[in-house]
Amino acid sequence: MAKLLIVEDDSAMRSALTLALKAAGYQVESAENGAHALEMTAGKSFDLIISDIRMPGMDGVAVVSRIKKATPLIKTILITGYSDEEPLARAINAGVDGLLKKPFQIKDLLHLVSLRLEEQEREKEKAQSLMEKLSENYGEKSAEILGPEIRLLKSDSISTLMELGRISEVRQELDAAIQAYEEALALVSSVPHENLEFHIRLALSTLFDKKGDKNLSLLHAEEAFDLAEKKNDFEKIAEACLHLGRILFENFPEKAVGYLEKAKASLGRSVSSEKQALSSLLGSGLSLKQGKMEEAKDQIVKFLSFGKRHYLPQLILSFQNLGVDCLVFALKEKIKGETLNWIFEEISPYIQLKLNQIAGSAPSAAALLSPYLLNDKNGFGVWVHILGFGKLSITLDEKPLQDNQWKSFKARSLLLYLLYQFPQSVSEDHLLETYWGNLEVDKGKHSLRTTFYFIRRMLQENGRRFILSERQRYKINPDAKFYCDFTRFKILIQSARQNWEKEKFEEGILNIKEAEKLYKGDFLPGFSEGWCLTARDEMKESYAWMMTALGSYLCSRRQWGEAFQYSQKVIELDPLSEEGYALAMETCLRSGRRDEAVQYFHRCREVLRKELKVKPSEKIEVLYRKALEASSVR
Repeated sequence: MAKLLIVEDDSAMRSALTLALKAAGYQVESAENGAHALEMTAGKSFDLIISDIRMPGMDGVAVVSRIKKATPLIKTILITGYSDEEPLARAINAGVDGLLKKPFQIKDLLHLVSLRLEEQEREKEKAQSLMEKLSENYGEKSAEILGPEIRLLKSDSISTLMELGRISEVRQELDAAIQAYEEALALVSSVPHENLEFHIRLALSTLFDKKGDKNLSLLHAEEAFDLAEKKNDFEKIAEACLHLGRILFENFPEKAVGYLEKAKASLGRSVSSEKQALSSLLGSGLSLKQGKMEEAKDQIVKFLSFGKRHYLPQLILSFQNLGVDCLVFALKEKIKGETLNWIFEEISPYIQLKLNQIAGSAPSAAALLSPYLLNDKNGFGVWVHILGFGKLSITLDEKPLQDNQWKSFKARSLLLYLLYQFPQSVSEDHLLETYWGNLEVDKGKHSLRTTFYFIRRMLQENGRRFILSERQRYKINPDAKFYCDFTRFKILIQSARQNWEKEKFEEGILNIKEAEKLYKGDFLPGFSEGWCLTARDEMKESYAWMMTALGSYLCSRRQWGEAFQYSQKVIELDPLSEEGYALAMETCLRSGRRDEAVQYFHRCREVLRKELKVKPSEKIEVLYRKALEASSVR
């Protein structure tokens, strides 16, 4: 029996709807306002919500929007007696499943409820089908991890297949990803939908490029470009041209330049600052290729003028062959600025091979790049080099390991798991349960040992084993020549905590400063195994601790401006961090910005109420009272 919730402030209307729907065989509960509805949906599960739009306090659009964010598969119907376009537009944007205008007959409501519940059943069946396909492809444990994300989909067949393709690609199962996207493409072709087809074509192009099939990669990219040109969509034309430029740059640079010039022309019409920055970067790179040095200089100066924007390093990495040349050109031209140094610091770990090649070409280049070349302390010259923060990078003897060089996703994941546990060893039983829990013990052991054999063979250096095994336990060989940013991060955090406990703050600050440089973003983004999710949270907590500790220390030394910056890093990482808000309020109070401290209190109180339904801690309240007292004295 379907469970329905009526949200209506008019008691007579609420009672009439409740009686009618109960008579039709539904299980019905009611709420007199939006706040009450949110409380009820937080504690109970409903299949469909029927709400009036116009209510005091929170209106119906806000109510169903909040509920849908938490449970996207729930169905929602809004009732209105007004013809105002603004709330109706908001309702459509919020993804409301049905609208009824007063006056209406009960049979119209019952018909709409029946249609929406039937639609919900179909979506649940498709979600279940996808879960079964995930179990078949990745095993039941992986499906359980991915399941909550999948259940949030509005699962039409095409989006289901596209999501399966995306997950397969993240897990490095390229053949499975291609199969899913090709099935989605077949469905799009039967029911034309050019927007979806464009994205599917680009996804397939990327996958075939990763597999080394340039012909099929170009075929799908050119099809995407044709679709964009037919619709005269300059945003999509730019996206397709950039994609084609990337694919062609190595082997057909002249043709690539043509596409990149088209992309720049289209990007120049965009209002997005990120796309404007990309346009400047492309302009500088293209001018360099054509020998127009002054134009190149003007364009790179414009690119750097965007400041320390988070997307600038990513643009350089996405167009490495153009971007790195532009940055080196900026160094040679003595274009100074914090942004240039900051970008180099952000991207240098990922482009060491290219920087070494440029530095080796001339003594002058080596001198310019020397501050950005890795040294023995952080991994230059080691046999195996692993970066796991922000974007995974694994290089062997300074050459990137490509996806198709790994036997399977599990082989790479198993290596990363042992690195995360370093220097401790892990038992065979634990690894079997984590990675092969769905197999019989003997088959699981065979798979485990075969995988370890593959990893050892690939990473072995001059007879030295990268992974050691003894008494059915496995660990990374501490004598192996390797560098891993997240193992280094864990060591630094441990040292920092110990120094902080012993009040050796100067030593602890050095640990924290070095660890801060390593944390380029989330740990192993895109990996969804249980151990990785736990590790990601632990890394975030450690990063938040060190930012809070350093900020508090600086605040005690009256360096309030720098301390405030660290409070912002904590809040940006975790918007629910009371430590971050407390540090922000403390620094604002100490530096005389009392009104700003009050604003941070209200921001903290609102986010805690909205997300956790709790009040701020006593520490936050005390700081708030201090801020109010200081304001009244002033």
